Formats: sequence, structure tokens, C-alpha cells
Amino acid sequence: MKPLFYSFLLIGYITACGATPTPPKSGQRAVLMNAEPNDPLKGQRPDPIVPITNVHEHMMGDSELEPLIAAMDTVGIERTVVLGSPIYTFKLGMNGFTEHDANNEAVLGLSQLEPDRIIPFVVIYPEDEDAPQKLQNYVARGARGVKLFAGHGASHGHGPFHTMPLDDPRLTAVYDVIKEHNLPVLFHVNYAKFTDEFERVLTTNPTMKVLCPHFCLTLRDTRKVKSLLDRHPNLWMDVSFGWIQFQAEGYRRIDVKPETVRKVIEAHPDRFLYGTDLVLTDYENKDEEWITMNMSFYRDLLERKTYSYYGLSGGPLTGLNLSETLLTGIYRDNATAWLEGLPVAPGTEAENKEQ
Repeated sequence: MKPLFYSFLLIGYITACGATPTPPKSGQRAVLMNAEPNDPLKGQRPDPIVPITNVHEHMMGDSELEPLIAAMDTVGIERTVVLGSPIYTFKLGMNGFTEHDANNEAVLGLSQLEPDRIIPFVVIYPEDEDAPQKLQNYVARGARGVKLFAGHGASHGHGPFHTMPLDDPRLTAVYDVIKEHNLPVLFHVNYAKFTDEFERVLTTNPTMKVLCPHFCLTLRDTRKVKSLLDRHPNLWMDVSFGWIQFQAEGYRRIDVKPETVRKVIEAHPDRFLYGTDLVLTDYENKDEEWITMNMSFYRDLLERKTYSYYGLSGGPLTGLNLSETLLTGIYRDNATAWLEGLPVAPGTEAENKEQ
């Protein structure tokens, strides 16, 4: 503790002398897993430039609905995509892809309670023998999209997620239903680990509207992010990071190269979407204030030159400070295109750009 204590003393001394301390390099920032949540801008943020669509959230059940809606109202979020999930998503100590059918039912029920605010996505597990028919049934009952976890795990055959190649016939049968109904799909793929498989899926299904969250888990190398988007006009990404450790690490990566990340977004202004992935449960600390705070930090990342996040040491972080045009796309228009737009025909985007 002594080095950290003396660092604080030094910063205090420099500040008292009227100088501004130099922020630490991003790599020197520590992730503070046990930090007390704190929002220095609580109640001070203006309304977003347009009402926001949040394309990435999970909910355990209806007990989280009231605090979510209240937080959405405060932050300026008009609609939220709630994704069906296995129990593993909510209780990390529980292994196996189980209880996903029950959560699908819960998500469909939430959308009936708040049809204008909640957009229901069901999760499909390709190991289920009746997976394609399940999806057909869910669509008939109001499912607006699909969440797939294939490509999430570490290697083939080691579940509960990536248990088959992404172009396995069992997944292909699910893709066929997705394309039949023009459903958007949020596809949690670790691109760095499953590069070839994911590329084949995008190439052989050019009209399937795919969102790969968390910058497709490739933010360490923004060249890969840009290359993916350059080559696949049916691909979108969201700006969420997930669990507090991943959220902190994502903010830290952007803090060290904000101009580079901004240029990638500017190169593809129609392909990035706002998401949060806070994973809402009945855990008492995930209350309305906590939800509001963490949803707001994602706004800060996108809108501000500098901002604070309690999960990282070292003082203010550098934000992306995006233009109003880019924010309008990320908050509203790009989500509308992914959720409700027609499939992009091969070659169409390139032809339009040339014109």
C-alpha cells in the first residue's frame, strides 16, 4: 500500500502548488474490482442528442424491469434489446448451457409488459435438436431477434458455448431461419480465436444482419476492426464491454488511443451501436442508481473529451468526443437499420459509396 499512498501524496502536493498532474499512461491504470461505485456527474448530464436505443442487455426476470425502465428514462434511452440467456450469464459459478428456455420465456413476458420499451431477443442453443423449430415458434410469439453464443468459448468441444464450428450444419439450419424472417442476430464471437469460421459465416450469409458485440473482442488491434467492417457490409459492432473488469479494460484501451478508435468509427459511421451489457439480476447492488450510473458512463465515453470511471485508477480518462452526426447514428439510426432494415445485398454498399 505504501507506493500507492505516496503517489496520492505526490499528486496532492503538485495540485496544491497549482500544477496539473500528468495523467498516468493507460497501461499503468489499475482495475479496481472492489471500488465503491461513484458518479461525479450524477444529475448533471444533458439529454442525449437523440433518444438512444440500447442494443445489448440481459435481465434475469421481471424484478429488474422497474429499475431498468427508470434508469432508461434518466439516461435518455428509449428502447432496450433484452437478450435471452443461459443461467451461466447470471450466475458465473453455474456451468453448462441450461435454463435458456426459461429465460427466453421471461424476456418475451417482459416485452409484453413494456412493448414500446423492451425489444425481445431469444437465445438459441444449436445443441438442442429442435433449435430451428424453437426459433420458428419464438418468432411466431413475438421474438424480434436472436442471440447466439457460439464462438464465445475457448476451443471446439469445450462448452458450454463453442461446441461446434460456426459453419456446422446445425448452426446453418438456424441461420436459414434467421434469414427467412430477416432477423437481426447478436453473435458473441471471439474473432481473434475463431477468425476463419466467422469469416466463412459472414461470407456465405451476406444478407444475415450480424452484430458482433464488444468491438468483436478485437479492440486491441483496431486494424482488424476496420478490416472486418471494410469487407463485410452485413456486420455491425456495439460499444459495450460487459462485466466490470472487461468494462474497465475496454475504457483503458480506448484511453490510450482515442484518436485511432475515433478514426475507425468515422470510417464506418453507420456500423457502431450503443450497448451496455450490464447483466441485470436481483443482486441488491444492481439497483436503479447503479444501472443509471453505468449506462451513463458509456455515454461519457462517446460524448466527452474526458470522463471518470470508478473501476479504474489514475484519474480522468480520455473519451472519444464524437460529433453530433456520429452520435446520432450510434444512438438511433444504426440500431434502426440493424433491427428493422432490409438485408444488404452483396456489392450494394460499395456501389452506393462509388455513386
